[in-house]
Amino acid sequence: MKFTSFAIAALSISTNTLNTLAATTSKTTTTTTTVTEIVDVVVTPDGTVVGGTSVDEGSFNTQALLNLNAAFHSSAPASGVLGGTTCTSPGADAYRTGVKLDCCDGQNAMLQPCGQDRPNEKCFYCPSSTTCTSPGADAYRTGVKLDCCDGQNAMLQPCGQDRPNESCFYCPPSRSPRGPDLCPNGRVPMDGKSIWTHQGGSYSCNGSYNDEGFSQCQGDPTSISLDMSHVRQKDNCFAYNTSQKLPFKPSQIRELSFDAQWDQCGDIWAAPIWLTPSSWEINQGQSGEIDFIETCRSNDNYGIKTAIMCDQHLERDNKCYEPNWGNGQSSNGAKHFIGQIDHNSGDWTMHKCDNLNETNVANCQLISRYPRFLFTNNGSKKNMDFHFVSDLWGGDGGDDGFGACGNHNKPDTTCKYTVANIKIVHK
Repeated sequence: MKFTSFAIAALSISTNTLNTLAATTSKTTTTTTTVTEIVDVVVTPDGTVVGGTSVDEGSFNTQALLNLNAAFHSSAPASGVLGGTTCTSPGADAYRTGVKLDCCDGQNAMLQPCGQDRPNEKCFYCPSSTTCTSPGADAYRTGVKLDCCDGQNAMLQPCGQDRPNESCFYCPPSRSPRGPDLCPNGRVPMDGKSIWTHQGGSYSCNGSYNDEGFSQCQGDPTSISLDMSHVRQKDNCFAYNTSQKLPFKPSQIRELSFDAQWDQCGDIWAAPIWLTPSSWEINQGQSGEIDFIETCRSNDNYGIKTAIMCDQHLERDNKCYEPNWGNGQSSNGAKHFIGQIDHNSGDWTMHKCDNLNETNVANCQLISRYPRFLFTNNGSKKNMDFHFVSDLWGGDGGDDGFGACGNHNKPDTTCKYTVANIKIVHK
């Protein structure tokens, strides 16, 4: 017979607390006893209480215990709680979501007073860590760099409201569940309804251009997907763009957004979506090009940034911001991206959001800021049309960009990516 065991949280957890925990499973309890010490309770599948050392079994409603067991040992957090975080930061309450989340640094949660508002109750807190950095914290907060507790890489972010022009290495928020695929109804071949058309050449990549491996999400003509595991000849050049079906001028829009996901792209130069003017004029930083999502060999071995080439801008500004914010190996599920143009300052910004339905950038991570973009880039100054490009360069060399970012003849790459739900909001 399978037994289930759990500890009822201790010392002076009140009847109200037990009732609240039981209610998390939408059940009720008739508990009338206050627990005065830690009690280990074992409940069999038929509801029989067979353990417990200091509380009379008759004092508890058996169904309530089963409900508590379910609440304490649920394997996933409730939907929408704390953005779907999957572990508890050092110093935080392990039950803050309503169910227990293991400590991010692998330590065991311990009973501590619940806080000034509940001094007579005990809560399970993860120990404060001095050997690693909690999600969302400064990796150099102790004076030396401490790795992120959950294994992610610290990334440059603005240091805070008191130091807006400086960058600090922060550990990313806890990883969120991967969520659904961006093509819930499957993928279908590219067709005439798509905003994307095949591109036949570029200075960036020498080789044959074909459309093998490309598809779109069923029902989403803005989407594009590339899966290199379905490509036979991988040492070629792969590209689509929207120049024919979706040209626009940055001066006429205030926001663009899209969703994106990628996997196994940590060995190849890929840019699932980027922006370019109709006539590209040297250099990149002044051309108007913005690489929303781009892997690059010289960028921390295929790290990902939103490349705007701050050091090439006509007007150097220390507020220009292009940190490494991801890696080519995986996006860890679909992410939402919001790019905005402030028509007063001319500034461009982009934020990355874990919530695909997010509309408020205050809830997202800043990943790009190009001061006075609208007024200083060549494409906008000459009133050019802009369009999107989606590409992967696996050919035999190319321009200086390939020299910095490319990987010659990578015949075994299995990189795959999808971009979907592209939206443009006009002024």
